[in-house]
Amino acid sequence: MSSLLKTIFLDNPELPHEIYRFCNGLPDYVQARQAYLQAAGEVEQLLGPQRYLLYEDLLNRYIAAEERAFYLFGLQLRREVLAALGEGR
Repeated sequence: MSSLLKTIFLDNPELPHEIYRFCNGLPDYVQARQAYLQAAGEVEQLLGPQRYLLYEDLLNRYIAAEERAFYLFGLQLRREVLAALGEGR
């Protein structure tokens, strides 16, 4: 990563606030967040705090793994498309 990109994206103390501000300007995000927080509170009451934290941790790991798999699938698909286009020359 270039030092400029590192400075802009990793060393920028304003970035988390800007992301938070941006997200809170999206009505769909705000609505989804509120619905999630309400449902999460209800599930935590049913399961108890320790079981809920375990569930949330496992769910977050699963979602992260799924997002990575989709990203890797997209990279592979892009390679295949570019290879196919290169063969057509």
